[in-house]
Amino acid sequence: MVELVEKLPDHEQTLKPPVQVQYAFALNRRNSSGDRNKALQVLEKVLESKDNHVPDYLCLCGRIYKDKFVESGHADNDSRDKAIHWYRKGFEVQPNEYAGINLATLLVISGERFESNPEFRNIAMTLNVLIGRK
Repeated sequence: MVELVEKLPDHEQTLKPPVQVQYAFALNRRNSSGDRNKALQVLEKVLESKDNHVPDYLCLCGRIYKDKFVESGHADNDSRDKAIHWYRKGFEVQPNEYAGINLATLLVISGERFESNPEFRNIAMTLNVLIGRK
């Protein structure tokens, strides 16, 4: 996918957002030198338009930042915080298990406590409803 897209002239300007997102996904999975940063660059450009604020796109951005955080040995707090930001946006747009579980996990890792964080309790209640429906 990465090689195919990169062979296209002006691919960053001519490809529709769904293809750009798949390209970002492929870059993140390949994970060669600079791929994650390139994936974020592509994805954040897609997300400049509010029309593209759908949970899958927002959460992919969170996933890439979470991957960077994990690869840093949990030392890159900036990537952790950006992952929280994007998972939060995905959960706000449409509450879902994927965004909520990742958001809650990263909040715990960042030091947030369930007892003292109303957002965390709201996420847990929403997840309880979502999971209870299945």
